[in-house]
Amino acid sequence: RALAIARVQVTGADLAAWGEGGAEDRGASAALAGAEVAAAADLATGLAPRDALPGRPAAARLGQALAALALGAALLAWGPPGGRLAWVRLALGPPPEAVAVGNLTLLLAPPAYTGLPETRLEGVDGAVEAYRGTRVTLEGELSRPMDEGRWEGPDGLAVPLIVERTAFSVTWIHDREGSYQLAFARGGRAVPSTLGPRALRLREDGRPTVELVHPEGDLEVGADHAVEVRFEARDDLRVERVELVLQGDEEVRIPVSLAPGARVEGSARFLPLAHPGLGEGAHLRVDAWDGDEVSGAKAGSSRSVYLSFVSKRRLAAEIEGLEERLLEMLLGHLADHLEQPVPGVDARARLVAGGQDLLALFAQLADRVRQAAGDGALGALAVLRIEAGLRGALEPYLAGGGDREAVIAELERDALFLDRLLQSLRMEDALSLGDELSALQRSLFDDLSRGATPEDLVRRVDQIRDLLRQMGQRLSRADGEMPDAFANADAVENMPGNELQEALEALREALAAGDRERAEALAAQILETLGRWLAALEEAAQGAGRGEVDPSLREVAELEAEAARLRAEQERVLERTQAVGREASQRAAEGLRRELPAFLERQHARLRAVEEGGRRMESLAPPQGFHGMPPPPGGVAMPLPPSLGQRLYGAVAEVRDALAQDLGRARQGVPGVATALEALRGSLEPAVDEARRHDLPFTFVTNA
Repeated sequence: RALAIARVQVTGADLAAWGEGGAEDRGASAALAGAEVAAAADLATGLAPRDALPGRPAAARLGQALAALALGAALLAWGPPGGRLAWVRLALGPPPEAVAVGNLTLLLAPPAYTGLPETRLEGVDGAVEAYRGTRVTLEGELSRPMDEGRWEGPDGLAVPLIVERTAFSVTWIHDREGSYQLAFARGGRAVPSTLGPRALRLREDGRPTVELVHPEGDLEVGADHAVEVRFEARDDLRVERVELVLQGDEEVRIPVSLAPGARVEGSARFLPLAHPGLGEGAHLRVDAWDGDEVSGAKAGSSRSVYLSFVSKRRLAAEIEGLEERLLEMLLGHLADHLEQPVPGVDARARLVAGGQDLLALFAQLADRVRQAAGDGALGALAVLRIEAGLRGALEPYLAGGGDREAVIAELERDALFLDRLLQSLRMEDALSLGDELSALQRSLFDDLSRGATPEDLVRRVDQIRDLLRQMGQRLSRADGEMPDAFANADAVENMPGNELQEALEALREALAAGDRERAEALAAQILETLGRWLAALEEAAQGAGRGEVDPSLREVAELEAEAARLRAEQERVLERTQAVGREASQRAAEGLRRELPAFLERQHARLRAVEEGGRRMESLAPPQGFHGMPPPPGGVAMPLPPSLGQRLYGAVAEVRDALAQDLGRARQGVPGVATALEALRGSLEPAVDEARRHDLPFTFVTNA
C-alpha cells in the first residue's frame, strides 16, 4: 500500500510539473491529468511519513517532501493566479530593490565626415541626439554593486555593460531612432533600475545660412568698377564652398576661395565689364554648400540685391548723339533767325516752337551729362554753362520780349562751343576705352592670383585684345574728331599697340600651356606698360581740355577740385576721429568686462539690502493685520494695501534679472524699486506715529 501511495504521489508531482496546458501540449487528456493530481493531493492529506516508509527516518522526510511538492504543484497548476504568484514569491523571496542610476556622462565621437571633435557632456539625463554614425559612450554610477548589465536598444539590439562594482559604461553606434534602457543583474537575479527608457534621436543636417554683408541694398555701379562683395556663412558642420551668383541676361557663377569651417567670413570682387553676358544689370546673391555626407551636400542662399551696370561707353554714345542733334538744331534755329530779319506772325510762331524744342533737348543733354560725369568735370560744367546762357537769352524772347540780336549772338557762340565739346567727348570716349582696358587687366591679374580656370583667363585675354584693337582704331581717327592738342600728343602717336598685342599673345599661350608662373610675370608686365601709357594719355587729355575751355570755366573747375580736396580731407579727419572713438569704446568695453563681476555683486548686495529692509518694515505690522483681521480693542486700525510688499519684491526681481542681460534695462528699473520702497514706508509711518502718540497697541488691516 505504501508503494502504491508513493507511485500516486510521484505521478501526481510529475503531472503537476507539466503546468497549465501541459497535457494538451503532450497529446494527453487534461481531465485525466487533473484527476491524477487531485488524487495525489487527497492521499497526501493526513499522510504520515512513518506510515509510508516505516522505520526509516530518511524515508519519512522524503515522503513528507514529496507530499509537499505534490500539493504545491497542484496549487500552482490549478490554483488562482494570485495564489501562484504568492507561492513563487514565497519560494524565491521578495523582489530585489531597484538600483539607482546617476552621474551620467555622454561621450560623443562624431563620424569623420562631420569634421567635428569629440564632446563630453556631464550631468545629462541619458537622452541622446547625434548625427548618424556617432560613437556614443554612456558612463554612470550605481547606488550599489552589480554583477552585470546590458544596454537594450531599438530593434532588439543589446550591448553588454562594463560593470566595475558601482561604475558602469557602455558604447554603441548611434544609427537609429527610438529609445534604450539599462538592465542589471546580481546573484543571477534581474535587478530593476531607476533609469527609465531614454530617447535616441538622429540629428538632422541643416542647410548653411548665408548673410550678405555688402552690398547692403540695390546698387548702381560703373561697369568698369570692381564690385566688392562681403558675406558670412555658417553651418552646423562646416561650410565647404561658396559662389557668387549673378543672374542677368545669363547666369554667371564665380567661385570664392576660403578655408572650410563651421563659420566663415569672406569677400570677393568681380568686374561687371568682364561679364558682358550679364547685360545692363544682374541680381546678386551668395550660395554656400556644406559638402558633408550626412544626407548629401546642401546649399543655402543669401538675400538678393540688384546691381545696375552703368557703361561709360553707352552713356558717351548717348551724349554724343544728343550733342550732334543739338548742334544740328542750333545751326537750324540760327539759320531761321538769320533768314527772317523781321519775322511775321507765322514765322515768329515757328521760331518760338523751335526755341522750346531746343531748350527741351538741352535739358535732356544736361541730365545725361550729369549722370556720366562727376561733379566738377569740365564737360559737365561746359554743358551746364551753355544751357544757362541759352536759356537766359531765349526764354525772354519766347515769352514775347527780349533782345532778338542777343539770341542770335548766343546761338552763334553756343554752336562753336558745342562743336569743341563734341571733339572733347570723342576724346573722353577713347579714354573710357583705356579705363576699361586697365580694369580688365587688373581683373585678369586678380583672377590669376586666386587660381581661376585657364578657360576663364583665356577669355579675359581675348576681351583685352579686342578692346585694345578698338582703342587703336579710335585713336587712329583722332585728327579732326578730337582736339588738336590731344591728337598731336606723343601718347597718341606712340601707342604701344604692337608691344601689348605681342605680350597678350604670349600670355594667352602661357595660360593655354598651364604655365602660371610665366603668365603672372607677363600679366604684371602688361599691367605696367598699360598703366604707363594710359597715364600719358590722361595727361594729354587734361592739357587739351584746359586749352579748349574758357578761363571762367577753368576757374570754376579749379574751385571744384579744391572743394573736392577739402571734402576728402574732411572725410579722412572724420574717419580718424571715428577710429579713435571706436578704440576708446573698445577699451571701455574691455574694462567693463573685467569689472563686471564685481559690479554685479555690488548691485545684488544692494538689492538684497532693499528686500531685507522691506521685510523688516512689513514685520512691524502684526500678522493679523495682513490677513484682514480686525484690530484688537483699543487699537488703531490703519489700511495697509496688501500689494505694496509684492510691488517692491517684483520690482527688485525685475532689476536683478535685467542685470544679467541688459544693464540699460536694469538702470531703467531702479526708479521703480525706489517708488515701491517709498510707498511701503509711507504706508507704515502714519500708523506707527498714531500708535505712539496715543500709546496704543497697533495693527494694520488690508483694504479689500
